[in-house]
Amino acid sequence: MVKGSGRSERPPIDLRLEQAIDRLGGGVAVTDQSATLTYVNPWLADRLGFALERILGRPVTEFLSNGSETRFNIEFDKGKRGTHDPYQLTWRQANGGSLPTIVFDSPIHDAGGNFIGSFAVIADITEPRRIEEGLAIAKLASQVNSTVLYRARYGRDIAVEYVSRSISQFGYTPEDFTGGRTKLADVVHGDDVQAVMAGLSRHIEDGTDSFVQRYRVLTKNRETRWVEDHVFVLREPHQQAPLLHGFLTDITENQISELNLRNALIQTIQAISVTVDKRDPYTAGHQRRVALLSRAIGSELRLESRRLEGLYLGALIHDIGKVGVPIEILAKPGRLTESEMGVVRAHVDIGADIVREVTFPWAIIRMIEEHHERLDGQGYPKGLLGKDILVEARILAVADVLEAMSGHRPYRPARGLDAALAELARHKETLYDRAPVDACMAVLHRHGTEPEALWRALGEGEPASLLSAPTTPVVDFARD
Repeated sequence: MVKGSGRSERPPIDLRLEQAIDRLGGGVAVTDQSATLTYVNPWLADRLGFALERILGRPVTEFLSNGSETRFNIEFDKGKRGTHDPYQLTWRQANGGSLPTIVFDSPIHDAGGNFIGSFAVIADITEPRRIEEGLAIAKLASQVNSTVLYRARYGRDIAVEYVSRSISQFGYTPEDFTGGRTKLADVVHGDDVQAVMAGLSRHIEDGTDSFVQRYRVLTKNRETRWVEDHVFVLREPHQQAPLLHGFLTDITENQISELNLRNALIQTIQAISVTVDKRDPYTAGHQRRVALLSRAIGSELRLESRRLEGLYLGALIHDIGKVGVPIEILAKPGRLTESEMGVVRAHVDIGADIVREVTFPWAIIRMIEEHHERLDGQGYPKGLLGKDILVEARILAVADVLEAMSGHRPYRPARGLDAALAELARHKETLYDRAPVDACMAVLHRHGTEPEALWRALGEGEPASLLSAPTTPVVDFARD
């Protein structure tokens, strides 16, 4: 048994599985409960280009690219809670190169059920042909977890050519799919089929090599389950339709917990938004109007559904920090002094601090922090530049400026939407991102530049309660 630099022995692993993976050409890594590497097989050590003694006893994150460190920490924490979904990591090689992989991670527990480490199978996806090799490795990995592996030909029906025996957890057998007898539409929940197909088409048309979709499926006895579908696209030289290689993970329990958390957070956010509006009657409704316009701009920019939902909710409370600004300053009917402006600008930091300890499944804290940042670095509070500003914050900035300029304020009359649009156009690409400005103009082109008519039109698409808003499927962009 291998030891790492005098540290405790690695958790036990299935040596037969490890040896089989070695023969196929895949990696094996074992960590302890603190994510320290206690074992790696020769394949992984060779691919990384580090000597074994350099790897053992070191944290996994030391060998990951910057973009993968956060991803690993998230997945490792999930493993501690008992979940083990496959995911992608990019490793840092000794020669300065990078190694993109699929990771099939399984938590290891002692006899008392305590988390003591993880056992990971790692498949190289450097080249398209590596996907085939990765699938062979993944078949073995599916013995460790319940991942369902499949291969399908993209087309109108998405005929399934192969599926692993782990499909039995949904009541099917591989033979149910042989020869394309069972199509995608036979398994995906009827309410999700259209959106899943649209997501597939969009990613393939955009040339995306890998992406993730989350949606509902029906078991053979017609029960509903949630799955996360990791899709890898293999474009063959002599085939018009690409092959889809992927793995499905049942996330039903996690999804139910996530939906319960989402509903609780939405109720809290809505209550906070109402509280802020009541405190500042001069701008009552401002946050909701900004949220409606932000969502319309985000939809125009084709943000995926989860980010669009987060954008709307973040906009609903983007000015939460104004509860810390004296009402006599907020309602002052005249130009503010420099010191008073400093107090107003502090609402960004105050707002972020209020919700700092809340764990949101959306980037709401950054939206609050960055909606007054500007592309040229002249915004506040951090003076961020261009692409350092969150996309949602750049959208929110445009919506915020347009709503504020179009409405009445104690220190000036309403300027109207035409004047607000002219301001955005004048400072496009200097203060404001071109894409959301153009999208905002497209929204107003459809609905007109009369304020009441605009807000009424945008409000018509708003659900009576966000708790009833559909959340499936969720389509993410390609992952690191």
